[in-house]
Formats: sequence, C-alpha cells, structure tokens
Amino acid sequence: MRDEPARTIEVDYAALAQALEAVAPKARIATDPLRTLCYGTDASFYRLTPKIVLTVENEAEVVGALALC
Repeated sequence: MRDEPARTIEVDYAALAQALEAVAPKARIATDPLRTLCYGTDASFYRLTPKIVLTVENEAEVVGALALC
C-alpha cells in the first residue's frame, strides 16, 4: 500500500437538489437543516445530517436519482 492523501469529492448540493426536481416533486426533496436532521438521527451514538433527503415513491424515481450521482 502507498501512503496517498485522502481524496475528497466536491459536491454542488444546490445543483443536485435542483436536478432532483426532474425526478420527483420539490415537495419530496428536503434540503433545509431542520428537516434533514430528522433523517440523520437514530438510536445509535452517531449523528450524520444528510444534505439532501429525497422521498421516492417508485422504482423509476430511484433509478432517476441514482443516475444523477
């Protein structure tokens, strides 16, 4: 193994959220910190707040969302 610096991926979350509007209605795309905080909390000791939460209703929306990633 070689010692290489960690790589980070830069994501334009605003652009991704806007692109997701082609996949699902804006009402099912959460980007505000208060709403997304609810999806990053469970019974564990860890808390990671997602930047975007998309609530999908069918397989086509899942496929469309994954195509944007």
